[in-house]
Parts: sequence; structure tokens; C-alpha cells
Amino acid sequence: MSEDKQKSFFDSMSPKASFVFGLTLGVAIISIVGFATVLSMSADGDADSKTAETNTNKNTAQANTNTAVAPTATVIKLAAITDSDNIRGDKNAPITLVEFSDFECPYCSRLFPTLEALLDKYEGEVRLVYKHFPLTSIHDQAVPAAEASECAGDQSKFWEYHDALYSDQSKLADGYYSELAATLGLNTTQFDDCFNSRKYQERVATQSVEAQAAGGQGTPYTVMIDADGNTTPLNGAIPQANFEVVIDQALGK
Repeated sequence: MSEDKQKSFFDSMSPKASFVFGLTLGVAIISIVGFATVLSMSADGDADSKTAETNTNKNTAQANTNTAVAPTATVIKLAAITDSDNIRGDKNAPITLVEFSDFECPYCSRLFPTLEALLDKYEGEVRLVYKHFPLTSIHDQAVPAAEASECAGDQSKFWEYHDALYSDQSKLADGYYSELAATLGLNTTQFDDCFNSRKYQERVATQSVEAQAAGGQGTPYTVMIDADGNTTPLNGAIPQANFEVVIDQALGK
């Protein structure tokens, strides 16, 4: 449109029409600028949100990794440990591993050498307390074996009997327990009287209840107690390295 035509266009408009046209044009320009600004702010907000989400995910993943390596100590109620318990290692050691176990459980057998290795590595720093947790619904020899081991304990042979039971679980059967007692040099008359009377039936049952109250849902179930009385649950036949992480942490290494 030429300059003359532009002039004639505006000149032809009344003052009131010119005012309305200018006002409308100004509002339109302001709206366009405002819309562009909102789009820009929204894009920046989305970018910040994605960055925050990414950082949060990284932090959560790191926290989960740390937890998996070194479980956080939790409050677990256990019976006081006394001289009547089956203890292996230095009785005054600052770290206690309470193992709730089942003589017929294959995973317990698998954990057996791991715990022995830990006692050797942390001699004087770690002690092992063995408690019974027979899974009676799937192991029919778990209770007899547990009671037999306690009868062997009456003659100060609990750990020798314990080791023999785990060394060959295929032999667990009626008649074997007295035979094993004889092999280990026990007084078989005394052993048989103890075993046949089920002298330790209540002890085994009580420890099984304690295991479940402490959070045990299967075997082996181990609870580490540090020098301050803090407890850390360790489920299953986990590798020796996993035990070492929490033990070293408790010892401040």
C-alpha cells in the first residue's frame, strides 16, 4: 500500500475509530509478547524439573546401593546371652553373631564354613551364638537333630556334634543320633536318656519362637549385635564379604 493510500485510509477514519483501532492493536501486541514469555518460562521450568528428578533418582540409587552393602542397624529384641548358650569364639568379643539355624537346612550347611572363616579372621573380635530355628513344615529331622545336639552339649560336645551334623546332612535319621554320639566318644547311655526323654524340647521350641519374634522368616537367619547393643539382621547364606562389611563397620575399621 502506498504512502498516499495509507494516509487516505487513516484520514478517512473518525477520531473515535482511530482510537479504538490503536487500542486494539496495542492489546494484541502485548498479548503476543506475554504469550512468548510464558512459553519461555515454562520450558525453563520443565528443564529444572527434569534435572531435579534426575538428581533425585541418582541419590536414591546411591542410597539403595549403600543399604544393600551395609544394612542399617535396626531394633531387634533378643533374649539375653548367657553362659548356658552355645557360644563359639571369645566370650568377651565385642561383636556377636546370633545364628538361628536348622540342621537339615542346606543353606545353613552352606553358611557353616563362612561363619568358621569369620571366626578365624576376627579372632577375639567376633563370637558366634548358635540358636535353633527348625523349619518343621519341611524338615522332619530338624527338631530331633536340634535336641540331640543339646544332649551332646550336656557332655561339652555341642560344637563337635554341630559340626558333624552339618558335615553330612544326608545321615540325619532316627538311630543316627546315638550312633554319632558314640563316634564322638560320648557316654551313650547318658546321651540316650537325654534324647529319648526329649529333655531339650522346650529349649528348642523357645528359641524358634525367639527367631520369629526377631524377624526370622527362614533359615539361616543371623543377627549381628555390636558393642553398643545395636542389631543388624543378615538373611540367608550370604557371602563372607557381606558379613565383613557390617562387621568392619561395627568395629570402626
